[in-house]
Amino acid sequence: MTDFGIDIPINITKAAFIANLWTTFDYTAYGRAYRNEKEEGLIPEHHVDGEKSYEDVLLDDKLDALSFFDITPGDVQLGGMKASVDIYFAVNLKKLFSTVTERATERAINDAIVVLRRSAFRILGIDRGLHSWDVWNGVKPGDNMQSFFLFKFETEVFYQYTTDC
Repeated sequence: MTDFGIDIPINITKAAFIANLWTTFDYTAYGRAYRNEKEEGLIPEHHVDGEKSYEDVLLDDKLDALSFFDITPGDVQLGGMKASVDIYFAVNLKKLFSTVTERATERAINDAIVVLRRSAFRILGIDRGLHSWDVWNGVKPGDNMQSFFLFKFETEVFYQYTTDC
């Protein structure tokens, strides 16, 4: 499948996450998540390749880490396009940093920053803890307790649409 528009920088960065982040662990890097309204509220879901269905990308305690991209509402026209994109992470610190004696939150953030700095995404801020995921229903206080850690990067990215689609 060919990517267009904002999916190009998202999928390039997703591939960089897969190649460089926590490669010896059970890490799932999702691409774009869609803000889908469900009975229980707003849920991030990704499109299942080859199907006409969506699956949620919320926390899965079977995974050591997961990430996904959320395009926040409101693209701005600037000769190309600019979008605000939040990049969410949920990591099991005990699994990823088993030899570290302190809570390794900053190590997890640093690992992701190293990859993001080589991407098209410009980091505007970092939000840590449960409240960083408060837009999503289904995330509970226990989801950000030892050994799990939730955080997100607030970013912006420029992208373009081609006319030869």
